[in-house]
Amino acid sequence: MKAGRNEKGKKPILRVVSLVIAIVLLCTAVVTQFDAISQFAAVLAEEDPLSRIYSILQDEIDEPQTYDDYYQLANIAIGQGNYEEALGYLDECSALADESDGALMADLMLRKASLYMLMQNYDDALAALESALEYDPESSQALLLRAQIELAQQSYLPAARDLESYLALVPDDAAVRQDLAQIYEVLGRYAEAAECYEAIYTQFPQESVYRLEALRCQLLAGEYETARDGFTAYIDEHEQTEVSETSSEADADGQNASMEALLATAYFLRGCCEMQLANYELAIADFEGALERGYSEAATLEQLVTCSYISENYEAVIAYGERLLALPDASASLGSVYQQMGASAMSLGQYEEAVEYLTLAIENGPELVGSYYYRGVSLLSLGRYEEAVADFTSSIEQGYLTQFCYYNRGVCYVNLLDYDSALDDMEMTLTSGDEQTLKDAATNILWQLAQYYESQRLLEGEQIDAEQIVE
Repeated sequence: MKAGRNEKGKKPILRVVSLVIAIVLLCTAVVTQFDAISQFAAVLAEEDPLSRIYSILQDEIDEPQTYDDYYQLANIAIGQGNYEEALGYLDECSALADESDGALMADLMLRKASLYMLMQNYDDALAALESALEYDPESSQALLLRAQIELAQQSYLPAARDLESYLALVPDDAAVRQDLAQIYEVLGRYAEAAECYEAIYTQFPQESVYRLEALRCQLLAGEYETARDGFTAYIDEHEQTEVSETSSEADADGQNASMEALLATAYFLRGCCEMQLANYELAIADFEGALERGYSEAATLEQLVTCSYISENYEAVIAYGERLLALPDASASLGSVYQQMGASAMSLGQYEEAVEYLTLAIENGPELVGSYYYRGVSLLSLGRYEEAVADFTSSIEQGYLTQFCYYNRGVCYVNLLDYDSALDDMEMTLTSGDEQTLKDAATNILWQLAQYYESQRLLEGEQIDAEQIVE
């Protein structure tokens, strides 16, 4: 359902830590000694100017004694990538700092945490962030960094809590709110994810993709009617939108393509809503609309197969299924598609085709129940009784339609003249389910079996009498 999003402005759920760390660590500008440095410009033309600058600045602090000295040396070490050395300087800062100054101590702890993160020492980083938040509970950077570590450790619930606290302090950070929305999705909290996307859309109304994201999450939350009505409003609004005449031809083409992709997504998702509401004709119309507007053929045809199967339009199931299977990027869930096509062919009396589809269903989706049963029915209809017996046995082992399986397997045994096995299965038909029509049919076959065994008894008796006469 995520296809067709506007990827511009999209952020991954695990944000790039190094960028935030760089902001935290290098926020103090080095503004001294630029006149002296400029004298060496020609000499440094073939060297790394930044390293040279840091060396010069470091030479200016021969005997560090004050908090500011160690703080500046820590900044230089950070710039040079000497993180262990920088931690040592920050420890000196901590020893000289006024612990009653919460803002200063929080800053030191935050810098230490950033260094630990760069060194991938996440346990110490978390401990430092805990200290930073004790000194300053409203340190937005500490909350954000801790959330990043929690995300790296897949601790989604704590990460969500920290990002919630962060957004309470920095409510306009749309990128972080998007991250929080994605975490909510991972946690299955779709209604809250929808609220996040809606808030971003309110902040950036020109980015209609976030409106679609909000509606998609409402769909996932089971709010089918609300989501459907939202998609309808979106489609009605954007189908009438025209690209500005002031746009260049290339820009206009790009905007039209983007708008068409979002409309295709809206049609597809509205079709999913209609499916859930059992409005199958409307769902099929929407999926066809999504196809016309360029939505993923594989994803859309898969939904059309399923929708047609549920609505018992078996010819359409096979037609859509063949189109899907012809695609180079056909669905990964081929077992389900083949099963629906096989069951549809069976229902249409196309038993040879049904056996072929269902065999492929078993090969591509061995975990799916039902394929053995439908293939067994098709084999029974083709008179391939021994193969059908094997399939009904497999279906019984899977626990799928066991009463039907026992009855149909019993019919196979009758045709194979294995009446003892048929008797066992008809007895199981009477005790393994509540389908009365099956019970009546099994009872009828049991009466026929009774006549057979009665005739066998009579024949055996006549044979005994004949032997006695001969004697």
